[in-house]
Amino acid sequence: MLKNHLKLAFRRLIKNRFYTLINLLGLSVGFASVLIIFLFVKKERAFDKFHSKLDRIEHLAIVTERDGTAQKSTRTSGPILVELATDYPAIEAFSRYELSGGSKFVSDSTISEDLAISHSTFLVDSKFNEIFDFKLKYGQYPDFDNDHSAIIITESKAKALFETGQKAIGRSVFSSFNKEEYIVKGVIEDIPESSSLRFDCLTSLMGAYPSVEGKTSFIKMWGNNIVNNVVLFKKGVTREQRELVAHEIAESYNTRVVHQELPSSFEFQPFKEAHFDLATNDHFSGQTDESYLLIFSTIALVILFASLANYCSLTLSQSVERVKEIGIKRTVGASTMNLISHYFFESVILTSSAFILALIIIEVSVPEIESVINKSLGVHIFSDLTLLSICFSAVVLVSFLAILYPAYIASRSGLSNFKALGSSALFGRTSFIYIVNCFQATVFVFLLAATLFVNQQLDFVQNENLGFNKEHVLMVSVNTRESIFKKNELKAAFVKSPYVQHAAISSSYPVEHARPRYAVKEELNFIEYTADAEFLGVFGFDLIEGRPLENLEHHKNYTILNETAIEALGYDEPIGKQFNGKEIIGVVADFHAESKRELIKPLAIRLFEHDGFGWALMRLKSDNIQAAMDDVLERYEEVTGSSKITYRFFDEQYDKIYASEKVIKYLMQIFTGIALLISFFGVFGSSSYTVRRRVKEISIRKVLGANLIDLNRAINKSGLQYLVISALVAIPLSYWWINDWLAQFSYQINVGALNYAPVLMITALLIIPAMLFQVVKVYHTKTVNYLKDE
Repeated sequence: MLKNHLKLAFRRLIKNRFYTLINLLGLSVGFASVLIIFLFVKKERAFDKFHSKLDRIEHLAIVTERDGTAQKSTRTSGPILVELATDYPAIEAFSRYELSGGSKFVSDSTISEDLAISHSTFLVDSKFNEIFDFKLKYGQYPDFDNDHSAIIITESKAKALFETGQKAIGRSVFSSFNKEEYIVKGVIEDIPESSSLRFDCLTSLMGAYPSVEGKTSFIKMWGNNIVNNVVLFKKGVTREQRELVAHEIAESYNTRVVHQELPSSFEFQPFKEAHFDLATNDHFSGQTDESYLLIFSTIALVILFASLANYCSLTLSQSVERVKEIGIKRTVGASTMNLISHYFFESVILTSSAFILALIIIEVSVPEIESVINKSLGVHIFSDLTLLSICFSAVVLVSFLAILYPAYIASRSGLSNFKALGSSALFGRTSFIYIVNCFQATVFVFLLAATLFVNQQLDFVQNENLGFNKEHVLMVSVNTRESIFKKNELKAAFVKSPYVQHAAISSSYPVEHARPRYAVKEELNFIEYTADAEFLGVFGFDLIEGRPLENLEHHKNYTILNETAIEALGYDEPIGKQFNGKEIIGVVADFHAESKRELIKPLAIRLFEHDGFGWALMRLKSDNIQAAMDDVLERYEEVTGSSKITYRFFDEQYDKIYASEKVIKYLMQIFTGIALLISFFGVFGSSSYTVRRRVKEISIRKVLGANLIDLNRAINKSGLQYLVISALVAIPLSYWWINDWLAQFSYQINVGALNYAPVLMITALLIIPAMLFQVVKVYHTKTVNYLKDE
């Protein structure tokens, strides 16, 4: 019996190659998409879960109110917990760490710097390992507070330096920067992908800030917010108790730090929420907007439902052609369960094949997707056989549930209900098909509109109305060992380049590193840039009033403000007036110094009062960027004597502030495209069912003289009505969702009725042909083929 079922199922699938292919494509692409989204969401939800004390770990965050907006940072002062933690019994342990940035190490001090291996370094104290669970594989965790030469490295870096992790223990490594020697005391396992804290080595925090006689170390200064203070609370400590501790710490801090422009408050940030806390993004790796996970989960459910609904409707459509087969089986004594079993075996073969094809699609597509979005999706399905088995079982189960309806419809009635093709009352109920069709069309319009408007908004925030030109701006670091004392010489050399239009030394640049300030006399929060006079020319800021700064000593007493600052100050004629102790000599047009999520803030630009540091900014001529780069590198080497240059392009730095949105944009495009494809298959299948159910009616109408237009009007009238209903449902839903999403941006696109015209046009161009195809096919087939049974 089993052999016969399998044989018949295979024959049936092979005979109907076209529908089998559509089902395979729909199911496999749907399964692949759902699995990718499921594993991606699972990975994002699993961030930092490997820490056994995760629920009790919290970062101390400093909060400053500016213009009604709370600015939060986990970078706080070094002595806070050292001096205050013992006053609070709720605190079980605490630690401090600081992201030092990139370091390069060699295993022998004589090895060339060119062969040094880069390491991302955390400066930590001795209690770091008591709070976080980064597994030690070899050696032991050192007393970093007293052993300033100790270092812990990850296993992969140990292998790169010493071939194996075991060989690294007790060996020396040398900083390529100053040849300082460190002794490897331990080797830890490589940091998991699901870690918000990412580093390659740990060194002593106290060793990085040595005590100097007569001077206070930076690490011991109140108000010098450079480290991350992390707390491990005792079990049973409530949220209210933690908030009380933070409040009392704030009181102690504000009494000690009297030079700050605004009083500060403190709060504890649960480490388990760090991955999704976009308001605090000081050093956490790979943060994600949690709302996007909900969006992707919803898309996954839609894709799964659409795939199974398509499968169900296509199977029901095929059942119209099987009335004779079912009738003959009934005649020879086939039971209802026997007929359902036959459908089930077909379903198992088809869904199993689709699942295997889905795994192939995942293996092929995931690396490509990751390369496009520059982010790991965490999809390693073959590494977990248990998960793979569960997924396969779930696929078979839901596919079986999807097949129950057409199997039940085809097997529940008596023999008298099975009539000639197309006239059977058995398949006369179309409610299910129309509901599925309507749902899929609604999903189609909604996803198409959402994706279109998300793309428009992201293009707007990245490229339109910025207030400056972000293209062709090269930034060369002048804060390295080779360049820190030769900044002016470098600038002079760069200015002489035929490929450079403007050059300036600046401590900061738009979007990142703007310095928050508070003008006490004017009672105004503002951000400030300190730079050379050419700073305006590099970015093309529009000076709308007054005159620009010049690189003259007395111009250090001047400042330039933006329009928002002038408006906030209430100055009708700002030139010559004072602001924060300096004379206003110019006004620049507003530009987006920060993300477009934020309103434009009051801003000031002034010259360096002391020696400048940071970046040499250059606007390159757009004729030949590669030639310009080669020339700049050559001039840098001539001045510094080193080819070790650190540089960035500003447009790439600017795009990083929307990195999360770009990932979401690409993923939405991919999975929305898949959902639209599956919805298209669904409409095609539903149309096929409708036409096959009414094929005799079409043939009779054709004999009586109906043309193709008349037939399409008669057959697809209901379908078009449901399409209109779908649009009427989807448009308000998408309008509500997109406006809710746009609310996070202070500057946004306008979404009106005319913006939906392309959406409706694309929907009509894709769905209507799918509805018309089957009618055209029947119309051009010989009528006798459908009427010969009468």
